[in-house]
Amino acid sequence: MKFEFMMLSSRFIKDVLRFISLIVSFIIFSPSVMCQETVKTAEEGAAKSITWGLETDFNSKYIWRGTTVNDGLVIQPFLWASYRNFTAGLWSSVTLYDRHHLTREHELDLNLDYTWSLGNFQFEHSVMIYYYLGMEDSPTTGEFFLGVTYPIGDFAITSNVSADFISYFGSLYFEHGFQYEKEIGKQFSVNTSAVLGWGNGKFNESYIGTSKKSLNLISLNCELTYKTKGIIYFKPHVQVSKTINHEIASYLGNYPWFCGLLIGFQL
Repeated sequence: MKFEFMMLSSRFIKDVLRFISLIVSFIIFSPSVMCQETVKTAEEGAAKSITWGLETDFNSKYIWRGTTVNDGLVIQPFLWASYRNFTAGLWSSVTLYDRHHLTREHELDLNLDYTWSLGNFQFEHSVMIYYYLGMEDSPTTGEFFLGVTYPIGDFAITSNVSADFISYFGSLYFEHGFQYEKEIGKQFSVNTSAVLGWGNGKFNESYIGTSKKSLNLISLNCELTYKTKGIIYFKPHVQVSKTINHEIASYLGNYPWFCGLLIGFQL
């Protein structure tokens, strides 16, 4: 047991070092970094402060892009810190109960995001490392993410792509959809979205079991945010996904869904 723990620790340290090297490359080569000089001096001064927060999400199950990772209660804490347009985060998923007794299937993710805008378009670049604890058949991997959002009043059109660059190189997953966000008074807001997700042959072969590229699913999401007069906020939420492709439905099922409650604070 001690030897296994030392092996896991060694792997984790190597993954952290790899993640740090990716962060350095990400900062150097991000095209948006070269545009920072165009930001107004007043905006730079306002953005110098560091903000951070902690969220804890309690979910009835863990579903990732239509695939049920844990079929039972999970707790998913997320610690993040932001400086200017950069955000670094540490996210994890801990299984409290699983109907198939897969209680050792835990996950730890590292991420770095950079956001910028051009006119009404809002862009997000991210690099993410996925580290799976106690899952020998799930190697550490990572993705580059590019997202584009175009707001239209309370609505927004969203489009993004995720590309694996470690264990499943060439795996691509696309999401396109609409989002609606509306404040209700000073303390409440509602956010709903409808997203189409599809994967290329490499993604479906790696995560689902079929090498056929297809439109995988449509996902409907709804969350209500309540902000207290202090720093704490609550987000009850629900997600329902309908598998579109009949072949993929035999692997994922027709209506994967879950609900949860997120509790967080920001400083």
